[in-house]
Amino acid sequence: MAPIRIAIVHNWPITISETFIRAHAERLPGVSTVFHVQDRLPAIDGRAVLDRSWGARAIRKGVSVVFRRELSRRSGRAWEIALRRANVDVVLAEYGTTGAWVAEPCTRVGVPLVAHFHGFDAAKTATIQRSEAAYQYMFGCAAAVVAVSRAMKQQLLDLGCPKEKLVYNPYGVDVNQFGDAAPAEAAPQFLAVGRLIEKKGPHLTLAAFARALQMRPEIRLCFIGDGALLSVCQDFAQTLAIGHAVQFLGAQPHDAVAREMRRSRAFVQHSVGASDGDREGTPVAVLEAGAAGLPVISTRHAGIPDVVIHGYTGLLVDERDIEGMAAHMVSLATNAQFAGELGRAAASHVRQNYTMDQSIRRLARIVEAAARRKDIAAVRDAIESELPSAAQGHGAGSRPQRALAFPVRGAS
Repeated sequence: MAPIRIAIVHNWPITISETFIRAHAERLPGVSTVFHVQDRLPAIDGRAVLDRSWGARAIRKGVSVVFRRELSRRSGRAWEIALRRANVDVVLAEYGTTGAWVAEPCTRVGVPLVAHFHGFDAAKTATIQRSEAAYQYMFGCAAAVVAVSRAMKQQLLDLGCPKEKLVYNPYGVDVNQFGDAAPAEAAPQFLAVGRLIEKKGPHLTLAAFARALQMRPEIRLCFIGDGALLSVCQDFAQTLAIGHAVQFLGAQPHDAVAREMRRSRAFVQHSVGASDGDREGTPVAVLEAGAAGLPVISTRHAGIPDVVIHGYTGLLVDERDIEGMAAHMVSLATNAQFAGELGRAAASHVRQNYTMDQSIRRLARIVEAAARRKDIAAVRDAIESELPSAAQGHGAGSRPQRALAFPVRGAS
């Protein structure tokens, strides 16, 4: 059987946090072409399909103002040209919005489309409203639609995606980059990694830490990442009079993140639904922390409870439960042995179920089935059977049936 040829379509540029998109382009077998989107138009190897000279861009700008339908037609024609030149068997569109842009050209060319949702594209209110009609068209013609969390899978079902086309495939991480954390021996430092934006709740993490600090003055908190809320959070830390115990390192490379994980007691992230509807997919940093051997203190939000088992690999609270998160911080600051037990279980759980290789292999099966016009529902069922169940713990090894090390508020 001849190997398939895959075209990946993604936005440009790729941010430092979008490691999954880089991994798909670099590791997915059969990738022959990578398009990126420039003003909704395709580029191949950095070269636009349409003329991007000043005059051509000015004409298209005028068309966009006066004749938007003509602009859409020209954009669709450009994607048809790009796909025909690429001569591929299947298109993998990173983000549902990208899939919506290329759905009609894929249909015209006769190339199966796999639309891969990642987070905001399935939840953000403005995105859903703006893309509703395009999503309905895409759901009808796409061969498969990929969700990275069970919560996202339900969101897409609610938006009208046919159940038989929808496949749950969580992210995976490169476990070779993360490891050797020893929370039982580490100082009581809590680590947060990710963009400082509303849905990741850095201000709520700070509020919980401030309460925990009142009970355990020796604890420390380190943030890695930048974002719109960085300066706000820095100011908030000073307002809470905890600036001496909080460090903001900004964006850091993976080796620096891994180093901080090795010297930390636990990973913390208070993810919440944002005011604009935005939600997480499955946060990669949560998986990286687990792979490193860190217990995770987080929220029952989006894909987090899919991959963090409360009381076994980490500790979870409801969204905006500041008191509960503070209590969990105090718990692990006080009981290093318990942190070590959770961390060891987290490492085993992630390495058994959520490696990058496993995620890529699952995605390859989905994409190949789409390219060969096979039954996506059969692939979906097979993948679901291999992953831990929604009830958690099944397939995650021998889970101890015991209470937490000692009573913790919010641990029910």
